[in-house]
Amino acid sequence: MAREMKTGHSYCMRIDVRGLLSRKPAEFRRACGGFTNDDGTRPTPDQVREFLFDHLSQGHEFIPAGRCDNWDWKDGCMGHPDGKPGTRVGAVDPPAPEPRP
Repeated sequence: MAREMKTGHSYCMRIDVRGLLSRKPAEFRRACGGFTNDDGTRPTPDQVREFLFDHLSQGHEFIPAGRCDNWDWKDGCMGHPDGKPGTRVGAVDPPAPEPRP
């Protein structure tokens, strides 16, 4: 089901978790260049893959490509009427997936 896009709203970019995981190996490795660890280092493709599978295991279909204060894990950004995605007061970085048991 496609999300409803509201006129006069802006939307944060989202990453389709399943879509990224289904890329060919070389494409996946290139896409991993957009991820960073909390300490600023680049994760390995295996670390990115584990991160994405952790999100999927929690039912997260999309992850934000940046900060968003109006995020839905099934649909992505729900929109920002002020036209400033992710920059409104109260915007927080999305939480990392819960650790596996």
